[in-house]
Amino acid sequence: LRKGDMNDESVKCMVEDSDGTILVGTIHGLLRYDPQTNEMTMPFRKLKDELCISLYRDRKERIWVGTFYNGAFCIDKGRIRQYKYEDTSVEFSYHESTPNFNCVRSFHEDKEGNFWISVYGGVGLFDPETGDISLLRDRHPEVERFMIVRDICSRPDGKMLISGENGRFIYSPSDDIVETDPESEECHAQTNQAIVDNRMLLWIATAEGLRVTDLGNNTIYY
Repeated sequence: LRKGDMNDESVKCMVEDSDGTILVGTIHGLLRYDPQTNEMTMPFRKLKDELCISLYRDRKERIWVGTFYNGAFCIDKGRIRQYKYEDTSVEFSYHESTPNFNCVRSFHEDKEGNFWISVYGGVGLFDPETGDISLLRDRHPEVERFMIVRDICSRPDGKMLISGENGRFIYSPSDDIVETDPESEECHAQTNQAIVDNRMLLWIATAEGLRVTDLGNNTIYY
């Protein structure tokens, strides 16, 4: 990457595309870095000036872009589809603590192939065909306080760990059951991301540090 190419950009997210290039979400739109040519380009003019806050590559090799103000975009073989919702302004939603589907923070496919999306207001089941979003908070009032969800991670047992500003909770898509994470209730730490590695260790990045749990025996290391 040439010096100066990204000097004035605030990078919010990144993902590797199927061709080996790196897509970079910034406050001024979506960029593409090609490691073969060492060039940074803006491949999709439709995404110019969008505040891109999340990127995800699904099992069909589609790229999903979440924006702060204008909903989600799906890039499929060069074609772009926008999912824009008739909500009030994001600023108004933040002030009134009401859901807004146009502020999209993360995407996730569960073990069964269902698609999940987090918007301002929480996590919901997302239908890529119709764009419909069914928020968990509508069926589970106990998760209403999780307005900002930063990450959705599937565990080996198929349950999802949902992480955000107010800690985290566990959701089982197969039987529609919410479980509160006891440790999270104890500390309410802002959680930014969670991953499960090939040793069955759950790594959780929080505002108060890193936590690691062995899912095989439920041992918490730190």
